[in-house]
Amino acid sequence: MADSDLEEDVHAMDKRERHRQSVTATAWASLSLVTGAVLLWASMAGSKSEAIYLMDKVVRFDTAGPFGEDLAGASHVLTTLMLVRILLFVGLAVVVTSLIGITASTGKHKCLAATYGSCSLACAGVMLVLAMQVMQRIYVVEPLVHRQVGPCLGLLLGISDRRGR
Repeated sequence: MADSDLEEDVHAMDKRERHRQSVTATAWASLSLVTGAVLLWASMAGSKSEAIYLMDKVVRFDTAGPFGEDLAGASHVLTTLMLVRILLFVGLAVVVTSLIGITASTGKHKCLAATYGSCSLACAGVMLVLAMQVMQRIYVVEPLVHRQVGPCLGLLLGISDRRGR
């Protein structure tokens, strides 16, 4: 009798532990789904952004050189708009992967769980690289725009620059 009670307790504890792991996995996959939806929304809004269009123009002209002699080569530059469009597809992949993860966490689908884990890791890596590229674009464009806009803004506001003009 004592052995059967012990086996029932171990079985019940194992079942509770599996349920807890399933709920935790479902929560993480749901959080991933929300993150993917936010990424989709942000990249759709970014693809229509006038600031990104301006940033791409500045990067292309900066790549072409001071006299524009390499403007044909500047057309092959990976633009910020292209990065945002790639993020749009990554966001869609995150949403689909999250749905796979939710399905995998509700049952005993180890293959789906492995697919969810590997695809999530790949999407995170792609998002990290794309975020670093966008940050690099911001650091390249910011001084150029500041030099262009700073004196014009000073003239509009009636502020002279350091050289006494």
